[in-house]
Amino acid sequence: MSEINGENQIAPKFADKDDLLRLLKSQYVRLGVTFDPAATAQQARALALQDGVKPEENAFSCALIKARVPAFLAIH
Repeated sequence: MSEINGENQIAPKFADKDDLLRLLKSQYVRLGVTFDPAATAQQARALALQDGVKPEENAFSCALIKARVPAFLAIH
């Protein structure tokens, strides 16, 4: 990680959002991810539960925190 204003932060790699969107779209195509504008949060939760995700484990939130706060790794 790079130091920005005395804090550990990841420096942005894309200054142009259009370049980032093109990259994301190409990755989505490569991975077979499709966009459904009618999708809801409730549907996403139902699919996650069907796949065995246990909401009480907060796995997604913990992964986000670990990615952003390296010190969190030391206690978990």
